[in-house]
Amino acid sequence: MKRYKQAISILIALVLVLSTAVPAFGLTNAQLYKEHQVEMDQVFNLRDLGGYKTKDGKKQIRKGLLFRSGELSYATAADIRKLRKELKIKQIFDYRCEVDRKYCPDRKIRGAKNTLLPLRSSTPAKAQKAKRRYKYFKALIRDASSEEFHGEFAAWQHKAIREYTTKLFLQEKVTKQYKKYFKALLKNKKRKPVLFHCIAGKDRTGVCAVLTLLALGVDEKTAIRDYELSNTGFRLNHSADYGGMKKAVRTSDLKYALKQVKKKYGSYNKYFRKVYGLTQSDLKKLRKIYLRPVPKAAKSS
Repeated sequence: MKRYKQAISILIALVLVLSTAVPAFGLTNAQLYKEHQVEMDQVFNLRDLGGYKTKDGKKQIRKGLLFRSGELSYATAADIRKLRKELKIKQIFDYRCEVDRKYCPDRKIRGAKNTLLPLRSSTPAKAQKAKRRYKYFKALIRDASSEEFHGEFAAWQHKAIREYTTKLFLQEKVTKQYKKYFKALLKNKKRKPVLFHCIAGKDRTGVCAVLTLLALGVDEKTAIRDYELSNTGFRLNHSADYGGMKKAVRTSDLKYALKQVKKKYGSYNKYFRKVYGLTQSDLKKLRKIYLRPVPKAAKSS
C-alpha cells in the first residue's frame, strides 16, 4: 500500500511538472508547424515567427510581423495577393546568391522593398543549377497540383552539412549580411511586416530565424525547435512521396554550431554585440518593436 501511494505521488508530481511546461512544447511538431504555417499554393515553407514566448514567459513575438519562407519565384497570383493584402509584406530580405536571383527571380509584391543579402558567392556552376531549377519548376507548375509542387520542391534541396551551418553563424562574409538585416529590423519602428527567405527556407533562412529568436529573448530550445520544423514541413509537404527526401535539416548540425558560438564568445549577448554590433540597448529596442505582453489567459494556460 505504501509503494502504491508513493507511485501515485510520483505520478501526480510528473503531471504537475508537465502542466507547467512551455505551451509550445505541449504540441507535437506537426501541430506546432501548423500553428505557425501560412498556407500557400506555391511558396514553400512560409511560417510566422509570431507567438513564440520569451524565456521569462512574460512576452511573445507579435504575430504578423516576422515571416520566413522559401523563394517566391513560383508564387501564384493568389499567393501574391495574400502576401500583399493579408500579410501586408513591406520588406523582403533575399539571402540567395546573385545567380539565383537572376535566373529564379522572385515574383514582385507591390509596395514591398526587396533587399538582396547574398550569403554565398555566385559561380558558373551555381548559375547552371539555378537555370535548371527555374526551368524545371516553371514547367512543373503548369500541370502539377500544389501538393506535388511542395513535394518536388522539398526533394530538390540537399541536406545541411555541419560545416556549412557553422559558417552561417561565424563566417564574416555571412554575418555582415545578417548584420544588415538586424539594422533594418531596428529601423522598423512602424512595425511593417518583414519576410526573409533563401531557396527552401531551411538553412540560411533557418539560421536567420534562430538568430532573430535568440535576439528577441526566446530560449535556445525553442529556437532549435523552430529550425527543426523544416523537417516537419518537408514531411507534411510530401517530399518523401515525390522525391524520397525525408529530412531537410539536421538538428545536430545546429546544436554543434551554437556550441561553437558559445565556445568562442561565451554568451549570446556577447556574440550579438561583437558580431552584429547589437548592444543591450539595441536588443531592448528590438524587443520593444517585435514583442508584446503575453495575454493573461495564455500565461495561466
